[in-house]
Amino acid sequence: MALRRDTITPIKQINFQTVRFWLFTALLVAAPLSKYPSVATPLYNFTSFRIGLYPVLSLLFVLVSLPSLLKSILKLYEQSKTALISSCLLALVCLLGLITALYKSRSTLLVASVLLLLSLLISAWWYVAYELPTSKYKLLLKAVLIAGCVYGVVGLLQFVLAGFGHETFGLLCKNCGAQIFGFPRVNGFAAEPQFFANAMMIYFFVGLGAFYKTRSGLALSSTVLSLLAIGLTFSRGAFLAVGLSTILFFALLRLQDQVRLKTLAKHFAVLIAACLVISALFVGAASYRYRGTPDIAYKTFRSMVQQASVGLIKLPASKSETGDFTPAGFIEASGQERLDAANLSLKAWSYNGYTRLFGVGTGNLGPFVVKNISPSAPNNLTVYIFYVLLLSELGLIGAGAFVVLHVSILKSYIKRFWRHKYTAIYTGLFCLGVAFLIQYFFFGSYINVPYIWLWFGILIGSKPLLRRKAVKAL
Repeated sequence: MALRRDTITPIKQINFQTVRFWLFTALLVAAPLSKYPSVATPLYNFTSFRIGLYPVLSLLFVLVSLPSLLKSILKLYEQSKTALISSCLLALVCLLGLITALYKSRSTLLVASVLLLLSLLISAWWYVAYELPTSKYKLLLKAVLIAGCVYGVVGLLQFVLAGFGHETFGLLCKNCGAQIFGFPRVNGFAAEPQFFANAMMIYFFVGLGAFYKTRSGLALSSTVLSLLAIGLTFSRGAFLAVGLSTILFFALLRLQDQVRLKTLAKHFAVLIAACLVISALFVGAASYRYRGTPDIAYKTFRSMVQQASVGLIKLPASKSETGDFTPAGFIEASGQERLDAANLSLKAWSYNGYTRLFGVGTGNLGPFVVKNISPSAPNNLTVYIFYVLLLSELGLIGAGAFVVLHVSILKSYIKRFWRHKYTAIYTGLFCLGVAFLIQYFFFGSYINVPYIWLWFGILIGSKPLLRRKAVKAL
């Protein structure tokens, strides 16, 4: 018996616009998940390689965006030639490094990571500029603010459980315990405190901008709880990035006459109060854990000030110099380790004319240093300053392309500043970009920070939204 054609139920087609929207939403709210959840799959002795949720979401978003993105590539080029050319140049230099790589498997993995980061930036740029409906802005903003509140509470709970108890649920990193400072440093679901702090800057600056735009309780809660989580990481680089970028945020709002000085002073006082609460938590946790140690509260406070100021501020020692809690020398050891790694990297970069221009190759720094500079150096040498890492592995051309790319994104804001009255949310995004670039001075990583590239894509994609005045939907 033959079936009539009109009785066959057609297979429902996938709505790629809907898929892209929810993947984009997931990427906005899942930034702190840079390590967990993930599956460890060591390949070719590259033990830090893991398949994590965020990279998988990023890859899926790029794949479902690619067909539509390629059709709009000329529009992207017209919108920002500098950004697109810099991205392509950065990709070419990374690929070029594979030719001279000594450890091709590791280099291939890291080159693939960098290409994914660039693809994520361009995909987010295209999506925000040409497909994201303005009717979805409020939904996305609310999702980001709720995420900031949730992660802030997670950071606080992790601190309380690890500081006043001994439960870490296996998430606290190796050097995050109370044995170094007297109190734990939270890292949430990230590999290290600095990565958790870096991701939480998203929710802090979006919340700060949203609060000045809407004055909502949710925005204020996201701002305060995110700041609390950042503070509990005790990440000095994040402190500097947040501090300088927050001052910049207030200054930009004031220059555009969007807020009164009295209001700024009041809100700045709230942020200072949050910092005092963080300090009280640190001192309280150390005093509880080392309650048998004389002058423990003062010792903790003295250590906090010394560590946070990188040894520039030294308070007088307490009357009691003995006890279980003695974190002396940590600054010197940490600082010297960073300087040594940077010094080896710069020697590798200046090895010959080729390395000065194109670097030693992505992921090839450790093997190159071991072979040509210092045989005793670790094969997986880590550089804690991202700009130095870029210079050594990608040379002047690659590092220059990276800097030009990011400066071109921020330049669009500055270029229009005196002619266009921005919303506080867009100013918050601009200051978030500045904070990311400051934080790059304190860690070097391609694989733990894909959300940074996502948000820079959002920043550059927001340019046409300003022209259409679509940001008013926020």
